[in-house]
Amino acid sequence: MQKVSMKWKSLLVVSLVGVFLASVIVHMPASFVVGQASLPRALTLSGVQGTVWQGRVSQVSWQGQQLGEVNWRFQPSKLLTGKAEVSLRFGRGSDLALTGVVMQVMACQVFTRRM
Repeated sequence: MQKVSMKWKSLLVVSLVGVFLASVIVHMPASFVVGQASLPRALTLSGVQGTVWQGRVSQVSWQGQQLGEVNWRFQPSKLLTGKAEVSLRFGRGSDLALTGVVMQVMACQVFTRRM
């Protein structure tokens, strides 16, 4: 039996740690992220489900105003083309009579508007 060199052992360990970290990011619950985030006091989120990549908040309220349900889906396949795209659907059950507004937001659009 041949001895495995230290170089191969190191490569194996780094690869396993990389796969583990990627798995943690891919499966990170949205409720954990919301729990760690510093949200404004006027914002209330309830019923957070899913992952950071695809999920929903069953009820969003801002300063006591019900804004309804929010669903999102990040499309990681778009990253292969150099784009980041998120589909948002919100407004169901809102006090503002919104009925399922759908948006597709390109990350490059969001970042350029903030500058």
